[in-house]
Amino acid sequence: CAYANNQHDLDAEMGTSIPTSSFHRTIEQDGVEGIVAVLGRDGGAFSRMWCILEMYMAVASGRAKLFDAYALLPSGKAVGLCDGVVHIDTTTGTGTLASRKAKREAAFPGALLNAALGVNAANAHASKKKDRGRIVKYIG
Repeated sequence: CAYANNQHDLDAEMGTSIPTSSFHRTIEQDGVEGIVAVLGRDGGAFSRMWCILEMYMAVASGRAKLFDAYALLPSGKAVGLCDGVVHIDTTTGTGTLASRKAKREAAFPGALLNAALGVNAANAHASKKKDRGRIVKYIG
């Protein structure tokens, strides 16, 4: 969303409905294959309405977009849960691609997985009440 919207004029970017927003129009473009979520250690993205909309558009709306989630480990390295294998899965380790992917993803923080499983749009927030209402209406 940081690149889809003019952060200096968000009211103009949002339009009058979710489908008319620059955010929605960007994700819906034919060339957009998927969405990457960079998660903080606290899983705050799972309580922000716009982030929930982004996840919904990727995985629950039937649009067949990829969704990858990355988290920073205490070591300073990042680990991702990814749709399919990624380049590092094909170039390092031994065993099948699936086993290499599973080994890499096993380092993903369990607390963030639990936060993802507990996502509840009814408890999510947005900085503007009208945005929250529009998103709730859109995702049902």
